[in-house]
Amino acid sequence: ICLNTTEPDHISTTEVSVIDGRCSVTDHCVSSPNFPSNYGDLSMCVITLPAGFLYYSSFQTESWWDFLFVGEETFSGTSGPYGLEVEAGTSIYWSTDESVTDKGWEICWEETERATVSQVTLTSGDCVVSDNCVRTPNYPLNYNDMSSCGVVTPSGYIYSNSFSSEFGYDFVTVGAASFSGGAGPYGVEVEAGDFIHWSADGEVSNSGWEICLETVAREPVTELTVVRGHCEIRSTCVRSNNYPDEYDKYDCFILFPPGWIFATAFETETGYDFLYVNGNAFSGHFGPWGIELPTESVINWAPDNHTQQKGWEICHSETDTFVMVTTSTVEEITTSEPHRPGETQTLPSWAPPAQSIEGVVLPSVAGTVYFAMDSTAQATLCSNNMDLREALVDGANAIVTVPFSVAQVISAVVSPCDRRLVSGRILEVLSYSVDYELSLGSVSEVAVASAELIGDFSSFATEFAISLFNSLDITISGVHMEVVPFAEYSQNTTNISFVGVSSTPVHLRGSAAATMYLSVLWFFS
Repeated sequence: ICLNTTEPDHISTTEVSVIDGRCSVTDHCVSSPNFPSNYGDLSMCVITLPAGFLYYSSFQTESWWDFLFVGEETFSGTSGPYGLEVEAGTSIYWSTDESVTDKGWEICWEETERATVSQVTLTSGDCVVSDNCVRTPNYPLNYNDMSSCGVVTPSGYIYSNSFSSEFGYDFVTVGAASFSGGAGPYGVEVEAGDFIHWSADGEVSNSGWEICLETVAREPVTELTVVRGHCEIRSTCVRSNNYPDEYDKYDCFILFPPGWIFATAFETETGYDFLYVNGNAFSGHFGPWGIELPTESVINWAPDNHTQQKGWEICHSETDTFVMVTTSTVEEITTSEPHRPGETQTLPSWAPPAQSIEGVVLPSVAGTVYFAMDSTAQATLCSNNMDLREALVDGANAIVTVPFSVAQVISAVVSPCDRRLVSGRILEVLSYSVDYELSLGSVSEVAVASAELIGDFSSFATEFAISLFNSLDITISGVHMEVVPFAEYSQNTTNISFVGVSSTPVHLRGSAAATMYLSVLWFFS
């Protein structure tokens, strides 16, 4: 770093100028190297600006690692500066790390702020706009690889009429919120001049989306409503088309009033046919259970065009309890598909007396995993939630006889995920935690799985750590964990029975070598 006592002559405050690096300037727009192709590793440049306003037409960088700094503002991922006022001499700094690249960005400078639009207006890209609606190119046919566009909106509310993109890779961004898969924006309020950005990667395309703006918010529904598609409503439940026979290839779009939802049956093609609830994707044999919908919510069913299964039934409740009534005396509970159809499991002796249960409340298990980790790995862990969920499943499946799937991981939340710390790349070992919740089919499954985990919990810690190392090159240490059967605990916090506590060293081999001490606290109400 060098200090000049006077401003260098070549720095202009009257035009957009690249003073270092390989960014490109065309007219009043500047773009990352190679745009719209991917920028390179360790890419950097410095740009100076005259007084005015910045508007990005395209923005796609590696989240948490590749940054654009404009004055005191920092941008990364899919949201760049839009309508950002800058003073004469303001600098833009572009910096990337040594791995993973994306197609980059283009930002244009304008001397005056853009006028407020009176209707949805396309500012860049290949999307189609008409009658205050915007849709992907070719809609309802598949959009193109590397498709992108930007639109600016008047004030109002935006609603998805249809939404199907490659989950986790192709995004619509509205302000700070991103939408992907089958869950698009619905009832999202936008201000005049707000920007909607669409970006797809170079692989796998879907049928796309149509999003419309309305000046007044729609009245919330008070009962289950199928907005589009052929899903069937039965009282307070909704089913996939033809259930329990195989569903067809068509999607559907359902509105739910506030409350809780419970999947009484769920069987879809794993990894291909998804039910989206509040940003969570469910597939395979485990659907949503006990998920709260605090406001009117959209649930989207999105199968592909290939293999079909018998489908699903989702029921709505005004309370957080859903009881499946069985016989008046329940001495043992038969598991449901896919957990060994027809097999009967007896509750362990330390479980609640089954004879006193008049119905079966299907629970979930929640808890927290604590560990130490180098802070430089924080951004990787915070931005790769699917790998984290797989690590939790790998840990559990090292022990249990009835394996978990990633679809059973209702939530996995890392703390802390401090963006300022990430951008600073501070080398420091810090404490982290993962709050998680796993869905299960019955009380007996909680009891059996809990007993198995207590019997060999060190294997969980070993496989959890190895999975994070193999998938994300992250090494963790000092692991300990608390587990509480969530649904049962949350309903009766005054009647908790202590089950067990243990501690054991776990030795990892190879390049992930570390010694961890795992403490597991188990409770059952």
